[in-house]
Amino acid sequence: ADVVPPGLALQRLARVSPAVAQLRTNLPEASVLNAKLRERLKADPHMRVLSLVETEPLNLRDYFDVGRFLTMDIVKIHSAYPGFGEFSVLKAYDHVNIVKPAVRTESSYKATANFVKERLAEALEDADAGLD
Repeated sequence: ADVVPPGLALQRLARVSPAVAQLRTNLPEASVLNAKLRERLKADPHMRVLSLVETEPLNLRDYFDVGRFLTMDIVKIHSAYPGFGEFSVLKAYDHVNIVKPAVRTESSYKATANFVKERLAEALEDADAGLD
């Protein structure tokens, strides 16, 4: 049979890369990284951050043969904002399609493209003014 039994699919899902396997709530290394980023942001007023968050749980059946209704919240909305920078909640996106938009007209693509365009325009203005 070519169908993966649900138990085996969940075991495969649990076997993630070592870096991802270490992620958990209140990870000390993440707190250190966040603090270093905050220091960098204070030191460099030109540095900008964009955080996008999904509103939909990841539908695991789209990626694994795990049944009809198995979904998972990867990043909760209340914990997605790092406390600095621009923050955008994108409706109807899950953890995968928020970073892999199918077309350029999708809001996740537009938000990222506009952010990059604005930063490039700022950099060009600074260069023209001799502030680089």
